[in-house]
Formats: sequence, structure tokens, C-alpha cells
Amino acid sequence: MKITHAIVKEVSENFSSGLTDATLGKPDLARAREQHANYVQALKDCGVQITVLPADDRFPDSTFVEDPAVVLPDCAILTRPGTRERIEETALMRDTLTPLFNTTETIVSPGTLEGGDVLRWITMFTSAYQLVRMKKAPRS
Repeated sequence: MKITHAIVKEVSENFSSGLTDATLGKPDLARAREQHANYVQALKDCGVQITVLPADDRFPDSTFVEDPAVVLPDCAILTRPGTRERIEETALMRDTLTPLFNTTETIVSPGTLEGGDVLRWITMFTSAYQLVRMKKAPRS
């Protein structure tokens, strides 16, 4: 299956205020923007059509558009992040995805899921998805 479209979101001014448990220190905004621009360019170089969403300073982690939704060939599943700070991002992604899919489903309370916890693999004969939880996510 060839990827033909991607949704990206610009890096917000307060990106370094996002949720983290890394001991690497605060992210460098200029470097994050440079890396993001390189990522977008790499997608374009591969022939992928890009939809760019504007940064939203209310949500420093919203650059990670893979978290509020899991996109399948026939539908989009809007997630329900486990942290209160990120729940509203799903509504914003709904506005972007609903026109693109015939079916849009939503994870509802008490369920939680972040798209970054879903792994997709493709073989010659099958395509499958698996929930991957590598560490306990911070809860609010």
C-alpha cells in the first residue's frame, strides 16, 4: 500500500512546554522547526501530498498529529488521549478528517488511546495493526 497523503501540523511557539518524561531537557524550538521542515520535505520528495495544519499554541504537543487519530484505509478512528491536556486535540482533528473519510469512529470514556501507541505493519499478504504500550503514559 503506497502512502499518498499526509497531515502535518506546524510546530507551536510553546512546543518545549509539551508533556515529556525525558531527561534530555527542554526541546530547542528552532531545531524542532528545522527537523519538522526536513520531515515535510522528505514526504514531498516521496510524492506525498501534504495537508499542513497551523500551529495551535493551546496544545504544545499537537504537532504530533498521529496521536489524536488512527487512520485506516476505510475510516478514521478519533482517539481519546489519556491526558486531559490533549483531549481537545481530537475535536480539532475531527474537523480535518471527517471530510476525508466515509466513516469516522471515536474512542469514548472511559477508553483511552493515542495513535502513537498503534503499530501498523504490512507484509506481502496481510496488513495488521497492534496496540503497543512501551511505557506507562503520564495521566492527569
